[in-house]
Amino acid sequence: MRKDISVKELGPGSLAAPIVILAIIFQFSCIGDKSIGRYIMNFFGIRFPDALIGLALFGLAVIIGYKYKTHRYAKVAANISMICLIIFTILIIISGLF
Repeated sequence: MRKDISVKELGPGSLAAPIVILAIIFQFSCIGDKSIGRYIMNFFGIRFPDALIGLALFGLAVIIGYKYKTHRYAKVAANISMICLIIFTILIIISGLF
């Protein structure tokens, strides 16, 4: 018996996965007392809150992932990005309270 397997194509929506990976590394990975995002921004001489760039990357991944749901890895990346956005928002609220 032969099953028809539909393989999703690569496309612009597939870029959501690398964007999520970059955002997670940028936001949640630390070396010493600084996040990797802070090191990257200092290297380029950018004085901008790395938290906002992380949020922008997660938001971009959600938008791209849901806009191109039929592309490979797009929906999974959008869901992971949404979970990370929720966790990040909770952490911001908790840190603001204490």
